[in-house]
Parts: sequence; C-alpha cells; structure tokens
Amino acid sequence: MKLAYIIGDLGNGGQERQLVYLVTELKKKGHEILVIIWNNEVSNTAYLDKLTQLNIDVISFMTNQSLYDKIRISRKGIKKFQPIILHSFTFYVNFFAGLITLFSKTKGVGGIRNRLFLHKINSGNLITFLSICFPKKKIANNYKFLEQFNVPLLSKWIKKNTIIVTNGIALENFFPHYISQNTLIKSASIGRLANEKRIDLLIQVIYEIKKKGIDIIHYHAGKGDLLNSLIDKVNAYQLSDQFIFCGDTDNISKFLSDKSIFLHTSDFEGFPNVIMEAMCCGKAIITTNSGDTEYLIEDAKNGYLINCGDVESIIDKYLFLVQNPETIIKLGKDARMYAELHFGLDKFVDTTLNVYKKICAE
Repeated sequence: MKLAYIIGDLGNGGQERQLVYLVTELKKKGHEILVIIWNNEVSNTAYLDKLTQLNIDVISFMTNQSLYDKIRISRKGIKKFQPIILHSFTFYVNFFAGLITLFSKTKGVGGIRNRLFLHKINSGNLITFLSICFPKKKIANNYKFLEQFNVPLLSKWIKKNTIIVTNGIALENFFPHYISQNTLIKSASIGRLANEKRIDLLIQVIYEIKKKGIDIIHYHAGKGDLLNSLIDKVNAYQLSDQFIFCGDTDNISKFLSDKSIFLHTSDFEGFPNVIMEAMCCGKAIITTNSGDTEYLIEDAKNGYLINCGDVESIIDKYLFLVQNPETIIKLGKDARMYAELHFGLDKFVDTTLNVYKKICAE
C-alpha cells in the first residue's frame, strides 16, 4: 500500500514523533511512504535523518518558497507516487492537502491535533475555516477537539466527518526508572516555551517548594520564544540553581532517568505525548487536567490530576510525594503498567490503517 503524509515542519515536537512512529511501523509492514515537509526550516535534523535511514521518499520545501511552487511540486509528486491517502499531520496544512489531492485518485485526510479554537488562534480565521472544510474527512488524536469551538452547525458537520485515533508510543524506547529521593529532589517537565504551557506556574511551584527548605532541582526540556522572559523570572525568584532550562532533548527516557517527579502545568493540550512518555518512564506525575489528560491519569492511582492554574494543589501534591517516597514508586509503577496495556504501536498503526480503508471505501 502506498501512503503519503504532509506535515508543517519536522521539528522536535509531539506530532513529529507520532508521524515518525507511524511511518516506521508502516515500513516494517511493507508499505511505501512519501512525506511532504511544508516548511523545512528546523536546525534539528534527527527526524529527517530517521526518514532518510528508512528510505522514505521526502519532498521538502523552504518557508520562503512560493505557495504556487509548493502546491505544483506536491501535486506532481503525488501524481508520480500515486498513494491511496495523503494524510495531513499539521492542522494548518489540511487545506493544502485538499488542494494537492484535488481531481486525483488520492484521498486527502485532514488532521486535528489540538482543540480547534486553539488552531483558530494560531492559524487565523481564514486558514482555520479552509482547513476545517478541506479535506472533508479528518483524523483527530484527541476527544476534546471541539471543546470551546462555538460554531454549532459547523461543529456538528466536523464531528460527523472526524474519526478519533489516539497516539501511540514505542514502548521499547522508554525504560522505567523508579526513583524515590530522600535528599536532593529532582523533578522534570517537557514542553514548548509557549504561553499555553504555563511554564511560569512551574517556576512559581519550584519557588514555593524551595521556600520550605527542600533541596530541589527542576529540569525543563523544550525551546520557545518565551525563553528569555522565563529566565528573567527564574532570576527574579533567585532560582538559577534550582530551575534549569535544558533545551530540546532527543532522548526523553535518558532525560527522565534520574528524575523522580514529572510536572505538567499546561492549560491546553490535545492528547499529550509528554504525559504518555513520562508514564512509560515510570515517573510520579502531577499534571493539570488539560486536554485528554483525564483519559490517561486516574487521580491518585497512576498520578495526580489537578485543575488548570491550581498552583496550591500542585505544591501540596509535590510536598506529599517528598514526604512519602514510597508513593513515588507506586505511582510510577502503576503509570508504567497502564502504558504497557494501552500505548502500544500495534494498536495505533492498525487503527490508522483501518481508518484509511474506511475512508477509501466511501
């Protein structure tokens, strides 16, 4: 089977990891793959190198290339490759996936990887409307994609034409390390340095924990436009030795290996990869109930689920874990057990292929 994918860029984020997971497994099953990278301006080439190693055909564009050339070259590539599906992995290129497959034998499939109202904020009204309408059929990775999207008639149409396929994880790449630390406490977080991730709340949490005399270091992996302002906040709180910005990481398992607690304070999520990955690594998780987190974390069973913005509750749970190190181990083991039962790539790939077959049969 020939399958094609289009993605906005190939950075180091969750949607990129999911795409690479998917095409890696599809190649193992003997499928032929084409990947179109709409704006390839990323200096980190780890995922592009992975596609090359898999002998996957890639059409890559620079940001400053004309839209006409991108569509023309992509249409030519699709016509030559003749895939049955062109699946968009980035919302704002949905519409372009529709244009590229227009009047061809290839079925275009859109992608929704966050709440639609956030896509609207990030992409603007026109691109949002076009990427909602084209292609008609879409795959969403989260159950709450319509939440706060207050357009009743359009929402009904979107829901009718959207199928949910939640994320998968390559479990063999994540090794559980169950650590209860009685002296120096190491915690971690992962995410883009963007407003919706609320890294400012993480800094506030670590500040309050330090004030209570606890020896703590928190490590954050991720890059973004807010780095300088967040560093200023860390310095203002005199946390330069307690809150460390580590940049992007290509090895999440290694990054988390010596940390006992994982914190996540985001206000908005789709189906959060970082929570899944922390669970795979056997970490005790304290997270806000953003996006589909509630489908992953059962409060006090395999982590703690906190209302968005509730700093006091995050601090309380953190202190409880510090005072009860055996709970750190228990939560981590239960999180890993859940991951082994629910996150396998076989289910992710098989469900995706079945959706493709259903769309092609219509």
